[in-house]
Parts: sequence; structure tokens; C-alpha cells
Amino acid sequence: MIKILNRGFTLLEVMVAIGILSIIVGLGYFSLRNTIINFRIKSLATRLKSELRLAKLLSISRTQRVGMLFSGGHLVSVFIDVDNDEAYTNGVDTKIKDIDTLDYDVRFGSYGADAPDDGISFTSDIAIFRPTGFAKPGSIYLQYKDTTKARNYKTYRITVNI
Repeated sequence: MIKILNRGFTLLEVMVAIGILSIIVGLGYFSLRNTIINFRIKSLATRLKSELRLAKLLSISRTQRVGMLFSGGHLVSVFIDVDNDEAYTNGVDTKIKDIDTLDYDVRFGSYGADAPDDGISFTSDIAIFRPTGFAKPGSIYLQYKDTTKARNYKTYRITVNI
């Protein structure tokens, strides 16, 4: 008598396994996506905090006013305020560097009740550090916006209070 051994899986078993696997992958995708978004916001916030500290130290060491201009919803310009007018004057003030927050897929902005519409609460959207290292208080609100669904994920606030 010849015995036939059935080896392998039935179609139903394969379909159930694929269904379970797709559910697990789908849940992992959304979790990973939110983790990446939060990482981008926090890494930009860390960079801006270090640039604020650098501007403060630069103002003390040069005994000049150093500012950070927040413009266009995503641009940050660090400059030396040569004419001491607490504003950026093109051609007069010395621009040190530009930072584009779109490199991180992040813009300035917040939808909180206490936050300004453009996400910057500094006067004229400029943080100015005086030669003593002091600055007027203000906040920067960073926000990742999913342009495909117009859904906002997270807002992160950096506050200067010196």
C-alpha cells in the first residue's frame, strides 16, 4: 500500500497568514510614521535651541546685538545687528547663516489658543540678544503638517525667557 503524504498549506491557511501579517505591518507603519514626525520636530527644536544659545554667546563675545529673524513660515536668519536698530536691514546687518525648517518638513505655526497665528511671539518676529546676553521673552512654535490630509500632528514650543 502506497501512502501519500500531503505536505504544504491549504489556500485558506495562506490567506489567513497573509491577513494577519498585513494587519501587523499596517499598525507598524502608522506607529513608525508618528515616531519619524516627532523625531523631525524634536531635532529641529534642538537645532534652534542651540542656534539661540550661539546667538546669545555671540552677542556677549562681540559685544554687539545678534538677532534671529523668523520669516516666511519656515526661514530663520541669524545676523549681527550692526546698526543696533533691533531689526534686520539688508545690506547693513551681517547675515551669519540661514536655516530652512522645510528641510525637516516643519513650519512655524500653532493652533493653540495662546499661540500667535504665525507661530512666533517675538516682536516683529525677531529674537534680539543684547551684548549682556539678555533678550526680550518670546516663543517659537514648530509644527509638522501633513499636506496630504491637512492634518496637524504635533506642535513643539521653544521659549526664550531671559
